[in-house]
Amino acid sequence: MESNEIVTADPGTDADAEVERKIAVLTKFERYEYVEIHRGLIKAAPYNPRVMADKSRQHLKTIIKGKGLVEPLVWNKRSGNLVGGHQRLSILDGLEGNQNYLLHVSQVDLDDKEEKELNVALNNPQAMGDWEMGKLEIMIKEDKIDIVGSGFDMGGIFQLFGDTPLIEQPEALQAIADQLRATKEKMGEVQEQNRGRDDSNYYLIVVFADHGSRKAFTDSLGLDDNRFVDGRELLKLILKGE
Repeated sequence: MESNEIVTADPGTDADAEVERKIAVLTKFERYEYVEIHRGLIKAAPYNPRVMADKSRQHLKTIIKGKGLVEPLVWNKRSGNLVGGHQRLSILDGLEGNQNYLLHVSQVDLDDKEEKELNVALNNPQAMGDWEMGKLEIMIKEDKIDIVGSGFDMGGIFQLFGDTPLIEQPEALQAIADQLRATKEKMGEVQEQNRGRDDSNYYLIVVFADHGSRKAFTDSLGLDDNRFVDGRELLKLILKGE
């Protein structure tokens, strides 16, 4: 394997460090090429099982608009299929307004089975990490990172932490108040429209990612950890929170 000198920050004059740097070789686990291609060469994988809710997609769009596309998509040159990054590419198309542009990708060369396995692996939540809540809270409270620009909404932060980190960002609390006010107005409109009706569609189904997420939601509102919540009680809490 060919040796490559790697760049280090302020290597100093230590002779041993100098020798170590010169004999370092590229890791054998890097199995892609960083190349520039035309958008038109990229095909959406027809089998891609990954979906994204509209709200999550809007968060991702906010990140790309604010921070840019800072991680390359994964593209299989053998099939022309996109392996990882379908949502980002779709959002990029919308921001560009067309598909006539160039972009850098991580190019791989895989057969059909290997491509599908990598597609699943790149999107598998069981192969991803989770938040260390204490450090995340410090970043929000003390470093004052842009909550919305980082892909959260105010409700998500409130569900994770309550109002503790948001107190340090009054504009965030105001955003929550605005959301609650809008919800109150909308529910009032629905109640007025349904007044006097014999309507059997009286329920709303809310789906969480897992039991822990549901419990965090009910705990934040002081509700029992139950699969069924009285809508009237939930409305009271929303109005009280305003």
